[in-house]
Order: sequence, then C-alpha cells, then structure tokens
Amino acid sequence: MEIERPNSPDKGPKRRSGPRRKTGIFTCKSRHTRCDEKKPVCSNCERLGLQCRASEFIAYSAWSSVDSNQRVVQSKNVVLMETTPSTSSTSQTDAGNASSCVSPECSPGVPTPSSTSLPSSQLTPALSPPVNVKPPPSALLPLNGEKAYLLNAYRMGMAKWMDIFDPDDTYETEILRRALYSELLLRCICAFTAKQLSQLASGDRDVWQPVASRYYLEALNRLISEVSCPEMHSDALTAAMLLSSYEHLAASDASHRSHYQGALNLIRSRGISANSDGIDRANFFVLVRHEISVALANESPLQFDPRDWNVTRPGIGASEDQVSNYLMLLAGNAVNLVFDSSSTVDRQSLLDSVEDWYNNTSATFRGITYGEVNAEGLTKVFFAVTAAAAAMMWYHLTYILLLAEPRLSNPDNDSVIQEHANRILSIGISDISDAALAFSIMPIYFEIPLVHVAR
Repeated sequence: MEIERPNSPDKGPKRRSGPRRKTGIFTCKSRHTRCDEKKPVCSNCERLGLQCRASEFIAYSAWSSVDSNQRVVQSKNVVLMETTPSTSSTSQTDAGNASSCVSPECSPGVPTPSSTSLPSSQLTPALSPPVNVKPPPSALLPLNGEKAYLLNAYRMGMAKWMDIFDPDDTYETEILRRALYSELLLRCICAFTAKQLSQLASGDRDVWQPVASRYYLEALNRLISEVSCPEMHSDALTAAMLLSSYEHLAASDASHRSHYQGALNLIRSRGISANSDGIDRANFFVLVRHEISVALANESPLQFDPRDWNVTRPGIGASEDQVSNYLMLLAGNAVNLVFDSSSTVDRQSLLDSVEDWYNNTSATFRGITYGEVNAEGLTKVFFAVTAAAAAMMWYHLTYILLLAEPRLSNPDNDSVIQEHANRILSIGISDISDAALAFSIMPIYFEIPLVHVAR
C-alpha cells in the first residue's frame, strides 16, 4: 500500500499505472527522455544532433556467462563488453567516441568557439579512470570519397611518421580502426592529413587548405564537447596529439602550445609513461618527440622532465624501438643540459652514455655505406629498418649538441663535429622512407647552425 506524504518537497506527478514500456531508441532511453521512435532518426536526436542508436534486443547481464577473454563492465546507463588485456595497464584507453556521451551537455551540437585553441585546463578534468570499450559494429561511421581518400593518405603517410619508433604501428592500425567509430578521431585525422597535403609541392594548397580548416574546426568542437563530459572519453589524448601535430604543420604557436600542454597534463594526470602499453605508450612517445623538437626550436629546456619518463636502458638483443626510444631520453637530457642553466646533468657522463649507446647497437642498426663519395664528401647509407635511420640522425645531432657550445670551444672538437654533421647529411640524401625523412628535419635543420657556431 502506498502512503502519501503531502509535505514531501520531492513529490512529483504520479506515473501512469501499469508496466513500464521497454521500447524507445537507446539514446533517448539513456537520457531518460520520451522517444517518438521516428525512423531512421527520432525527433530528439534529430533536434539535438545526436547519434540515434536503436535499442538492442538482447541486454547482457553482469551474471551472464561470457568468454574467458571478456568481462562485462557496467557503466552508469549501459552494459558494455570490455576486452580484457593480458596485463593490467591503462594502455588500451583510446576507445569510445564523442557520440557515446549522450547527455545534453555533451552532445556534438555545441556552438563554435570564439578561439581556435582549447585551453589546457579543459583537457584535464578530474575524472574516473578510462575504460577500454570496444565500439559495437553498428556504430561504424559513414564515409564519403573525401574522407576515404584522406584516411588512405594518412595510413600511407603521416601515420608512418607517428609510428616511427612503434613496432605495433599503433597510429596506422589501432587509431585508424578506432577513427571508424569516433567522429572526433575521424575529423582529427582528416584535418591533419589535409593540412599535410596542402603543404606538398604539388600545388594543391588551394584544394586542401579549406578542407583542412573545415575538419580542424569540426574536430575542435568535438574535442571541447568530449572533455566537457562528466565521464572520461579517452579519445581526448589522441585527439590532442593529432591537433597539436596539425598546428605544428600550420606554424600556429599559440594553438600548438595549448593542445600540447593539454596533452601533457593528461599524460601526467593519468600516470602515462614509457611503461604504459598500446595507445597510451604510442601517445607518450609521440609527445616526447614533440617535446624535444619544440624545445630545440625555442632553444629552451623541456617542460616534461626526462626523469619522469620511466625509460629504461635496453638490454642485449632489444628491439629497434626500445633502442631508439632510449636514445630520445639521452637527447632530451642533452637539450636540458644545453638550454637549462640549472641542469644537474654531467656533460661528460652524458657523452659517455651516448657513446655507450652507440657501441651497443648492431652493425645493421648503424647502417651500411655504399656507392661513391660525392663532391661534398657524403656517402649514401642503407638501413634495414626505418627506425634505425631516424635514430642514427638523432644520435649524431645529440653528439653535436654536447660538443658545439661556444663555452666548450676546442679545436680538437671541430673535426668530430664536422664528421657527425656529414653523417646526418649522408643519411638525409640516402634512399630512406618518407617517415624517416620527415623525422630528419630537426637534425638537418639544427646541425648546420651548431656546426657554424663550433667553427
């Protein structure tokens, strides 16, 4: 028997008697909103610009028997199937998409921001740990010819540069796969790729620049919508890395600093480091390379202290990516030593570590010279692995950084510096992949003034 309490302030209108209806679009049910079930898009989703997801006939229960490689994870409104990783980590966190946040505050129909940059504070909300969610097959996004072309161009081009020291090719495979479910990642990739195409010497700038700007603004709106959600949507870190890469190509310093700082804050708040796995690890090392390049360009110390990277020294027989990523740790320490007057790193000790790194690499990793010496004294070098070509250029640049400062002026160093500079240029003229060439821009750009200073 129901007892009425007329003085209760929370009493609302009584619900109609009878059993609750189990029909209605999934999106509306998640928002606890009445649905008219209009096909193919209900009125609520059409008005708010939400993804209209039909309700599934089978709702899995937490008590259901599932495969040993899966477990059922209950969120606030929906039961999702989670693939269990082999080890416990925050690695596979870049799942989900902006449309999976179905509250009105998180809908993609947000106003266009007055600024094209996203404050870093918006990228670091106090949120619960991210969940590894495998999007349902029904959530695949529709593609048109333009998007398909840009995705293919990304897969064959910029993704390989992002994965230069990643044997799992995370940006080429996993990020691209997730972009087929995520409106945010899809637009970030399209913006990044279109911007790169607009800068090619083929003369297509007028074609691709407007396309890049359009996708960039759409991605920015999606990212703002995603980080405004009360629940974690872990595409934010990958999106911030892609957008900061776009802005790096566009030479947009203010926007690049904003998204880069936001990505750095996310990595710190989530405790992501070299010990992470999967997408987290890939994003971490992309950010580290960005950090070193930006610090070199600005002649400033790193914001992200290499002591917090958790990069360990590779053992005997380590893979090329482990060997290369450890070199980036040494390069980061060298940048801090040169541009931070308060650095406590010992120069000779760091030089010894760099030389020790080189001595422990294999002969194939160092490359094999071939052909004749040209008029400039350069000889082409063959590398069996793309990562090795990029790493060797950074090895030579790190050595030059540690020897070429004016305060260390020593005639005995001049010939050593010139030899390392010639090695960088020799690799640059060799038949190496576009990904390695893209990664060689910084060593080639910075070794010339450093050699000039040393002289």
